[in-house]
Amino acid sequence: MITVDEDPSHVTPVEEILEIFVRVNSGGLVLQKSDLLMSLLDLTWNDIQPELQTIVREINDRRPFVFTRDDVLKSLLLAEGAETRFDKLVNDRKQLEQLAKKLPAHIPTMKRAWQMLGVILQDDCKIHSERFFRGGHNSLLPFVLFLSQHEQLSNGDKRKIVLGIYLAIMSGVFSGAEARMGSFAKNKVSAASSFPLEQLVALVKREYGVKSLDDLLRKHLDLALNIAHGGITLDRNPEELQRDHIFPKSRLEKSGYPYETVNHYANFHFLRGVRQPEQAG
Repeated sequence: MITVDEDPSHVTPVEEILEIFVRVNSGGLVLQKSDLLMSLLDLTWNDIQPELQTIVREINDRRPFVFTRDDVLKSLLLAEGAETRFDKLVNDRKQLEQLAKKLPAHIPTMKRAWQMLGVILQDDCKIHSERFFRGGHNSLLPFVLFLSQHEQLSNGDKRKIVLGIYLAIMSGVFSGAEARMGSFAKNKVSAASSFPLEQLVALVKREYGVKSLDDLLRKHLDLALNIAHGGITLDRNPEELQRDHIFPKSRLEKSGYPYETVNHYANFHFLRGVRQPEQAG
């Protein structure tokens, strides 16, 4: 047991108390930095937990995605132009007090944006599974921000968003690079009248050297195959989905084809696992 404020002349700041709680609470549900942030925001925004969980349930309803409380919270922070890295935010109590007062105002537009994104992902991107969000949902946040600011989309902007989603997920440009994602969202997306696809292309080219469609498709085989299949459904499917060579790998290698040709994305397809026959009793 850790004693807090044994000396009544010294009052431990609430941030330190919560930090201690996060560090020692490893016997049951392990808390994360986001839980600490939520607790600090809750000091001013008392209904933050149930409000965000309600949004999560509604945007995931009847969809094959698992968007989280943290995803929604990050999108609200982007809408306010704030830092999205939780470990940076918890160190500024005054800023959190102000954010807790301002973030609720963004809930209606952000909820609509997440719902619009879900439709675009399924209907236009033909993405029907979490499997294809390699690196989590950070890649989707700039698009949610744009959708929150544009209730009506032109056909041109929808096309840019679809291409941008493919580009962001396949390249991984925002996966594990939250500072880069936040900077792009704030500097390129927040004030844009049309989605800044050209700037996203330039960013991916600069960071990863992706200069062609072939370069991009090679970086995410699963998503490339999903496009080729016109969108494949995985959820609640009892059969295991596997990748398999169209032309047998062993034969191609025996014939002297190089590795790059044998394992090119064009030589793969999805193959559903075959159930084993039941053993006779």
